[in-house]
Amino acid sequence: MRTSLVFGIIAATLPSAFAADQPSTPAPQPAERPAAKTEKKQAPPSIPDDIRKQYSAFAGKALAFAIQQRFKAMSSEKQKMLIDADIVKKAFMDNLAQPLDEESLKKEGDLITKAYEEAYKAYSKAKTALFFQENAKKPGVILLENGMQCEVTVDKDPANNYRIEEADNVEISTLHSDFAMRSRMSSSGVLEDFVELSEVSRELLKELPEGTKWIVYVPASALSETFREDDEQCLILTFDRELKTRGEEDGRDEDIEDEE
Repeated sequence: MRTSLVFGIIAATLPSAFAADQPSTPAPQPAERPAAKTEKKQAPPSIPDDIRKQYSAFAGKALAFAIQQRFKAMSSEKQKMLIDADIVKKAFMDNLAQPLDEESLKKEGDLITKAYEEAYKAYSKAKTALFFQENAKKPGVILLENGMQCEVTVDKDPANNYRIEEADNVEISTLHSDFAMRSRMSSSGVLEDFVELSEVSRELLKELPEGTKWIVYVPASALSETFREDDEQCLILTFDRELKTRGEEDGRDEDIEDEE
């Protein structure tokens, strides 16, 4: 073996051998990252399931009750002439489970509503005319020349009676309503400023006898032009004293509307 080759082998192996005899210095290692914590996903806020289900059942029951009340109202004697509750109920049940198109329903409603309103107007006009015809036959009803009809309550003691101009309260209702729609009070008297009545009507009422209460049936023809919207309209006015009988002569004027 040639010397140069031997020395070459020795030169190549000595550093390795020497290094093996020396304490080794570990190579720097990258710092270990802390293990990521697995966060539990938080559930969104909610109402307890049992309470939600109980309330849902109640809501359905309350809705059923409300609809039952509507059907009951439609079945009253007064409403029978206007709507058939049995047909309403059947149509409701037939359509409850199927999807309805809003646009188609609106078109259908526009057509039938227009026809119904015309029919109702004719019905209301005929009903009003019949009412005045029958009411005129009642004993004690005073007929005025412009079509108004009046009932006057007179106290046996003349000292307790007064003129209608002194009435400080009037309740206003219509022929087709079971209760007063609104009332008006004024310590200075309500008749003079009752602008719903024509001037002629107000003057005619001043000729009525003294009493404690006046019920006045007013056809549309006796109203002022501003309030004469429909020729089938009829107001029922009840004039009496409220403020003075209660000792409340405070000069207040009130116009109170009641919800129907």
